[in-house]
Amino acid sequence: MLKSLGTISSKLIRNWISPISGITSKSSSFSTWKYVTPITSRLQTNIQPSLSTQNSSARPLLAVNSLNADPTRNVTKYSLKTGQMRSVNAVLARFFRLHNGLWIRRRAGCHKRLWRRNAREKNGLQQHVVCTKTQCLMLDRMITSYWKKPKYFLDDPFEPYHKRNNFDYVYPHRPLK
Repeated sequence: MLKSLGTISSKLIRNWISPISGITSKSSSFSTWKYVTPITSRLQTNIQPSLSTQNSSARPLLAVNSLNADPTRNVTKYSLKTGQMRSVNAVLARFFRLHNGLWIRRRAGCHKRLWRRNAREKNGLQQHVVCTKTQCLMLDRMITSYWKKPKYFLDDPFEPYHKRNNFDYVYPHRPLK
């Protein structure tokens, strides 16, 4: 039993050393990272444990579940020079943020093949759609705090929609970290 545990541990150690030696070869640009294999794919072993090693003491040696956790990203874009958060220009061009935190957008395909659409379809494509809660939270992560502050324009066509007056109580918005 000790001999089989020794072979398992030596194979795990060999798999741990190879990713560590490859760390220095990575460059600082993200475009070269897509060619580097992730550490979790290198740690997968092709060990077939025998019946004698399938007790409870050998199982933690084979489990590498902590490395399979997906990281979360709070900031979508940042400046390489200053390290500060940057706004994504595509979000500012395609979406509009109301003062209450909701995001609105045009319907998809609003400029496509208008020559073949009838008047009812054209009218439907000119309308705006409110984004879902998940989309609103994602879009809030993609812009800076400057764009989250209320902006007041002369003759704003969205002025009636900035305040949500159809609810008795509106839950306070959780600030993003």
